Amino acid sequence: MAKFLRLPFALCLSVISFFLMVSCDSGSNQPASAAIAPSISVDALDGHTIVLQLDNKTDAIYMATWCPHSKALKQILKDPSMQPYLTNRKLTFLFGKEEWKQVESELKDMAKEGELPLSQVQARLSQLMRRSGSEYVFDPKFFTDLPGTAYYTAIPVEVKAYPTVRVGDSYPGTATWLLDRLGVPATLVKSLYEQYDK
Repeated sequence: MAKFLRLPFALCLSVISFFLMVSCDSGSNQPASAAIAPSISVDALDGHTIVLQLDNKTDAIYMATWCPHSKALKQILKDPSMQPYLTNRKLTFLFGKEEWKQVESELKDMAKEGELPLSQVQARLSQLMRRSGSEYVFDPKFFTDLPGTAYYTAIPVEVKAYPTVRVGDSYPGTATWLLDRLGVPATLVKSLYEQYDK
């Protein structure tokens, strides 16, 4: 019969505490203290919902298809001179499903400025929606040549203008993201903005 060694109670607690603090290898290469990447629910353009992990290699860019600054940033990111800075980055483009509300608001502003009769706002909106063919966005062709994947999602309150970049839980300005996060030289950022964001 095996004999058991009796240990003092305090020593038993110390041994148990040690084993509770030490974890088994889960097969992950991440340290136990690594933060979990935030995630958001998004809809693919084909309609299925997925959870998108915003890890440290993923840059989420909120855009609007009607926005000229979004179009300019898209062209900047597609420019061949940007490719070295986008290596190992996953660009994800996020669009709201309510762009038509903004378009209607713009048409009403045009009517207030006398550029369009107020009585024509709804007819013009209907015409634009028919031409678009999308129930969500003004210009669905915007998606065809994005340098990353496009999704629909709820636009968070942190997004005050387009485009807005999200890295993890932070929302750096677009220029800050380009300069600090991607390491693009200031002279290149300036020349690209001069070329594309007129």
